[in-house]
Amino acid sequence: MKKQQHIRKPLAALLMLIMLVTSLAPAALAVGVRGFTDLPAPGHWSYEGIASVIENNIMGGYGDGTFRPDRAITLAEASAYLARAMGAKARADEMPGIIGYAPGSWYDREGVVAIAYRMGIIEGIIGKYGAAEPDMPLLSEDAFDMMARAISPGKGDPGILEGFSDGDAISPMYASNIAALVEGGYVQGHGIAGGAASFAPVEPITRARFATVFGRVFGHYITEAGAYDSVAVQNAVVNTQGVTLRGADIAGDLIIGDGVGDGAVTLENARVGGRLVVRGGGADSIIILGGSIGEIVAARAEDDVRIHIGGGAEVTGVRAASGKPRHNSSHCRD
Repeated sequence: MKKQQHIRKPLAALLMLIMLVTSLAPAALAVGVRGFTDLPAPGHWSYEGIASVIENNIMGGYGDGTFRPDRAITLAEASAYLARAMGAKARADEMPGIIGYAPGSWYDREGVVAIAYRMGIIEGIIGKYGAAEPDMPLLSEDAFDMMARAISPGKGDPGILEGFSDGDAISPMYASNIAALVEGGYVQGHGIAGGAASFAPVEPITRARFATVFGRVFGHYITEAGAYDSVAVQNAVVNTQGVTLRGADIAGDLIIGDGVGDGAVTLENARVGGRLVVRGGGADSIIILGGSIGEIVAARAEDDVRIHIGGGAEVTGVRAASGKPRHNSSHCRD
C-alpha cells in the first residue's frame, strides 16, 4: 500500500504554515495553522526552505505570530533542529567543552544540546573555540560544520572555496566539511561582490539562510513506520524504525536517522543515486535487497550497526564516516 502522504513536502501557500506558541526560543510542536506575519513572499530565495522546515515541524515561530527570518540562530537552536530532523533522542551523559549551560532552560528540558553532543555534531565548534555555550549565536561556518557532521559528506576539496569572494575567511578546520557541502550543491553563496558570490562565513547565520540550506540537505521526511512504494525525491531522511521503501528512486542522499535506533529499515529494489548515510540501525536491521546504492556511509554515533546487502544489490562503496569510531560498523552479502 502506498503511504506517500507521510512524506511531507513544502507548503504551497502561506495559509498552510504552522505557527508555534513559544517563549523565547522557537518550539516545533504545532498548535494551530495560521499565516506568519513576516515571511518572505513565494519566489523569494528563502521561501521554500522556510516553508519546508515549518511544515515538517523542524523550526517554529514565535508567540506574536512572527518567524523572524533575519534573526540569528544559537547553538542550542541549531542542535534542536538537527536532532528533530534525525529523530535523535539519546543524550550524552557528560558534555566536556560545554560551558554556560543553564539547568531548567528550554534546551535543558528538551535535552537538545546533550542530544547533539552525543550525535557528534558539536565537536567542530568546541575544537574551534575551545568551548561552546548553548546560547552563543552561530556564525554561518559554525552552522554548516554542524550540518556536515550530521550527514557525513566526506572530505571536500577546499580549493572549491576559492570561487567565493571571501572563501579565504573560512576557518581552515572547517574548510573540508564546508567544501563537501558546496560540492554537493547544499551550500551556495549569496549576493555578488567583485564578480564572485559572497559566502559570509563569519557573519551570524540567519534563520532564513539556515532553513534554506536545511531544506536542501534533508529535502523530504519519512516519519511513520510502514511500507512506501515508488518514492521519488531528491534527498530524504527516514527518522523512525519499521520503514520499507519499495522501488524508491532517491536522486541524491538517503539518510537513515538516529531515530531508527536499533530498529529496522529495508530497501527493496531502491535506487539511491548519492549516498545511503546510516546513523541508525542495529545488527542486521538495515537491509538492502536489490537495487543500487551510490555509496554507503556508516555513521552511527557510538553504537554498532551492521548492514545486510542481498538480492543482487549493487553498491559502489562502503566507508565509515570520517573521524568517528565505528566499533562494529560492517556489512555482509548473501
